[in-house]
Amino acid sequence: MNFARYLREDSIDLAFDPELPELREGGNPERHLQKCKEIIIASMAELLCRSNRIVNPSKLRTDLIHRERRASTGIGENLAMPHVRTAQARDFTVAFARCVTSLDFDSIDGKPVHFLLALVAPPHDDRLYTKVYKRVAQVFNNPTLRHELHNAQHPGEVTRILSRNF
Repeated sequence: MNFARYLREDSIDLAFDPELPELREGGNPERHLQKCKEIIIASMAELLCRSNRIVNPSKLRTDLIHRERRASTGIGENLAMPHVRTAQARDFTVAFARCVTSLDFDSIDGKPVHFLLALVAPPHDDRLYTKVYKRVAQVFNNPTLRHELHNAQHPGEVTRILSRNF
């Protein structure tokens, strides 16, 4: 698979640092986490839109947030993978972000997130979407890959690292 076909360099952010609100004293931690995740997902949707494969950015953001509300996409191994099949995607599209600071994303392993890999596909694109989704868990289970992504200096390096593993 030519992963570079789906992940463009302008859809990669190696200094991802969304401005998240502080939890107010006496505030609801669950609501705060949900709000932070929505801000993070909105930023990832912006990266996806750079591909020029998105029909309506606002609706894509809404679709990703609704998908996240059903179940956390924090899949473990310091990775969150917001994903959705949506009519807002013209083609399978990927965005990648490496976080400046760790983010709470309600991951299944309880660990913070350092990497985000967003996947979107048209509703009819089940085969490729499912194939990549399954492969991501295997790929990110490799500590060497995570180390290489952590040390990548430019988007082209990220594309090469991921392409080599997909």
